[in-house]
Amino acid sequence: MEFPPVVPGNYRLKLRGEEIEDTTTDVFSVSEREGTHYEVVRVPLKPGAPEPQKTAAAAISSTELRIPPKAKKEFDRGNDALTRKEWEEARKRFETAIHFYPQYAAAYNNLGVVYMSSGNPQLGRDAFQKAVTLDGGSAGAYLNLGRMAYSEREYAQSEVFLNKSLAVEPTNAEALTLISNAQLLMGKLDEAIASAQKVHTLPHKQGDRR
Repeated sequence: MEFPPVVPGNYRLKLRGEEIEDTTTDVFSVSEREGTHYEVVRVPLKPGAPEPQKTAAAAISSTELRIPPKAKKEFDRGNDALTRKEWEEARKRFETAIHFYPQYAAAYNNLGVVYMSSGNPQLGRDAFQKAVTLDGGSAGAYLNLGRMAYSEREYAQSEVFLNKSLAVEPTNAEALTLISNAQLLMGKLDEAIASAQKVHTLPHKQGDRR
């Protein structure tokens, strides 16, 4: 399930359906630095409801499913500090989350954002690379690597990273815009036009500035 862009803050999800029990999640935080936020919700089926078909889109990284509560708590605190632009506090929280759970790809990605924001691009790159090594479906980390390569005028490499991000999140407007620009600068006019057209087909909220 996907939602349109939301402002940073604390949220709950309420899920209802003909074949599922009404479910309300715990409170979770969305940081302004997150390009994409994921929440895994386990919803019980109503008695007699058929088992849902499994699809590729429903696959969840096994590493993310094993996150211990104490690591998730530090991760959420890091996101809160990130929202307040308290880089040192955020760094400590994400590093503690990783200490509790060394396979925490999302924590590595957000740690990379902290490093980039505090003027340490090489450490940021290393953290993003670690995130995608741990979780090949880390769309946010691939997007961040694509941004870095684009800013360094490494357009071919940027395209590779952005394609990997879009394989997970095919409707990410920023990734589509960046890859269109990279393709244009490489002279791939047909691909650039196709990528740009995908951006224009995405639903925009009223008042959005693109």
